[in-house]
Amino acid sequence: MNPKFITEEIQNFFKNNHGFELRYDLERNKHLVREYIPFEHLEDNQMIWFISNEEGVIWSEDYCLEPTKDDQGKYMVKFENSFRTEGKLGYSYGDNEFYAPVSFELIYLVYKYPEFPISPNHRYLFNYDQKIERDFAKMLERKIESLGINRGPDSLGVTYSTLCSLWKRVDKLNGGQILSTSYHFWNDLHMTLDLIIDQIGEINFYSDYLRNYGIQSWKEEPTIHLGPYEKKFLNSSSFCLHTIYGFWEKIAYLAFQFLPQINDVNSKNLSYNKLIEKIKKSIDKGNLDYLNKAESSINWFLDFNIGDHSKLRDYRHPLVHFQEENALYKGNLYASAYNYYLDNISDDLKRRKLEDEFKILKFFLNRQLNNCTEGFQKLIELIEEIP
Repeated sequence: MNPKFITEEIQNFFKNNHGFELRYDLERNKHLVREYIPFEHLEDNQMIWFISNEEGVIWSEDYCLEPTKDDQGKYMVKFENSFRTEGKLGYSYGDNEFYAPVSFELIYLVYKYPEFPISPNHRYLFNYDQKIERDFAKMLERKIESLGINRGPDSLGVTYSTLCSLWKRVDKLNGGQILSTSYHFWNDLHMTLDLIIDQIGEINFYSDYLRNYGIQSWKEEPTIHLGPYEKKFLNSSSFCLHTIYGFWEKIAYLAFQFLPQINDVNSKNLSYNKLIEKIKKSIDKGNLDYLNKAESSINWFLDFNIGDHSKLRDYRHPLVHFQEENALYKGNLYASAYNYYLDNISDDLKRRKLEDEFKILKFFLNRQLNNCTEGFQKLIELIEEIP
């Protein structure tokens, strides 16, 4: 790869033909130009076009050029470069056309096969706000990788083909079952786990910057409150608790598809906790003999329900239902911590307890990722063991 040759080839591509390709990409990315249109002139499906001045595209001297591969493993080059350009923005409003002078500072991200021209499908135009968002996403991915988290098609620990092979055993004639497709369910469960991974990444990123409340002197800084990273940490934790809780409701949905009807459980009142409690009661009464062979797997769910899932319910419940009687988390996590901090600002021991609670919450959420994948695998094992 000749970096200088490829760089000049890509840069000249957008300079040639009076910036036609840039105009085309700006029209495809109307969010980049709409700030120049008066609010009262904004319309859906509005025609927008850009006419550059004689200078056209002026590239920054700093750029990134590196080899990469597409989804099929074929060699490509990745080019990223900022630029500025000036000209006139034209747009339609009603039966009229309007023009306004504009100046853009934008960034091009281009993927190119060495042997082919640049495709519109392989180039992306964005502003600096979007670059900040992209850089933050990259930072979170590095944090996720540093935690040793497996993200990808095999992150659930079970293949889609395994789920498909079991799905045909669903009793479609049983009116109590919820009919769905294995493909829809797989995508939903997999993307829910992927969302949990994103949220775990955020939680661990923000936790690196939490203050040390146990040793901080409130007398020296009596007006100090919870900082911005505490707010982001606790809000991300709130979202993650909801998502993890939802994951287990989906596990209950899957279990309900394959387990013969459990008394008092139906598609309208189905929940993970209710399903597991009913299973335990049936087992204690000597019913559900078909689960004897799956004793190891079913015991995992019974233990989890009175362990981490019980703690998950304790965390989540005040997020939905305000509970004044709770010592710390009475509602929204951030509001609860904020109120607790202010109520105990002069008490060093209670401030240290708040710091410890943040650590406990983080470790609990980190542990749930493994519980989610292990629980799904245990359920598949259970279904396979049912006669």
